[in-house]
Amino acid sequence: MANVNKNAWYRACWGASDLIGAATVTLVKNEWKEIGSVTVPADQLIGLGYGSQAGQDDAVGRIFVDLVDNTGTPVDIEGLFRIMITSSNDLPLGSRPVLIEYDLATLRLGETDRAGRLPLPFTGIMLSKDKKFKFLVKNTASSAQTLELADSTAEVDITKQMV
Repeated sequence: MANVNKNAWYRACWGASDLIGAATVTLVKNEWKEIGSVTVPADQLIGLGYGSQAGQDDAVGRIFVDLVDNTGTPVDIEGLFRIMITSSNDLPLGSRPVLIEYDLATLRLGETDRAGRLPLPFTGIMLSKDKKFKFLVKNTASSAQTLELADSTAEVDITKQMV
């Protein structure tokens, strides 16, 4: 019989500093820009989301992302947000490398009420050592925007397991 990892999954969360890899990121109009990434460390498995796929309205896993341009008066970044997975060689991973893609206006729902946030149930996809979760934004505003880490907030539920 094969060895089976019996370590329990546990809940964790990525914040803005996990998603955004620099103090500022320039977003060019109509272009996808990688704003950051998380590389899975040795001895861990990480999956996007938490909880069951059934009953998503009551799901415990949620996502909230509020990206801000603060080059003058703070304004919300206009655009699309994508999470994709890649190999250790930065190649798209599997037949479905894009895990989610949402309008940023939708991801701002539920700022003060967690139940109002988009459900983010665990899909069963777990990445292992050196694989990456990449975070990208497509600027849909009429001109360039500058993403500011210090003024942005995020809570992205994830599932982890020690191996």
